[in-house]
Amino acid sequence: MLRIDDLRERVDGIDYAKLDGGFAEIANLVRDPFYIDYYTVGGRLNESVGNAFQKAGLSEYVRVHDASFNQQEVRAASERVMPLLSDDRISGTLDMRRGVISLTSRTRPDDSKLQAVRQAASPVPVEWKVGEVFDEHLGGGLPFGQCTAGFVVAEGDNTGNRGIGTAHHCPSESSYQGNPVQFQGGQENGSLDYRWYDGSNITWSANFFAGSGNRTATGRVNRNNMTIGDIVCHYGQVTKYGCGEIVSKNALGAFSGAAYTFIEVEPLSTNIDLSEKGDSGGPWFYNFDAYGFMQAGIIGLPGDALFMAQNYTRDLDTVVFTS
Repeated sequence: MLRIDDLRERVDGIDYAKLDGGFAEIANLVRDPFYIDYYTVGGRLNESVGNAFQKAGLSEYVRVHDASFNQQEVRAASERVMPLLSDDRISGTLDMRRGVISLTSRTRPDDSKLQAVRQAASPVPVEWKVGEVFDEHLGGGLPFGQCTAGFVVAEGDNTGNRGIGTAHHCPSESSYQGNPVQFQGGQENGSLDYRWYDGSNITWSANFFAGSGNRTATGRVNRNNMTIGDIVCHYGQVTKYGCGEIVSKNALGAFSGAAYTFIEVEPLSTNIDLSEKGDSGGPWFYNFDAYGFMQAGIIGLPGDALFMAQNYTRDLDTVVFTS
């Protein structure tokens, strides 16, 4: 039987969006037998996805289900919706399994706003519920001492003990947003500039602050699946929200002993600054997908930034926590 770490690496290593736009989800992770539930339009594997599963040694574990929309359609719809959600009392998730955008707010939205959101998302349906919205301090993306918190992380796998991640070069802290936290581990070497803290008295969520309210991390994009030209965004306590284009996946980290595995991002326009002191450790994302943690700016390239791909948190036995 595959080890859990091997299973996750193999499942995450397939670029489903480019193959057929499907969505893979691991079921029965903590017991034997486990399954990989694959959701795709039409409910049938095409040859390219089937070959990818076979090459990864996963074919015998795959169960295929029909989906109403593919990844690109749902993510494109959510990107049209996000600019309309400037209210920080709204949180959102992508339910890839059901093919819907799920929003939650403390109060019922007025009819005009609900209609505008549904029109922007069309043809993907929007599910809007009234309920509890996690407070900002229970997630990532907020000031953390002299730096910025990245994403909430989980130890081992997504079901493990949770905490908050940031850059390792940031000063040590004993509290996050007024809540006591305890340093659990960190490293600034090779591909890593990362540390994480446990907060046993905190009820952590997968939320992160993105400049216009909370978003909920529902996916992770590994370095191998990032592409030159991809648009990514970040939030930092100094430069706030900003977006840019990936121009290198082989940039040298800004510290002694760093590897050429950091991601370089160039701002979309000359008036955008993506990195200043105080932004370190903050989240890099696109829509609801976690990409990485802010590492540094680049000398001689004002506005550009480096971030550490989130998959390297596995080197310290943690993953970005997703909903």
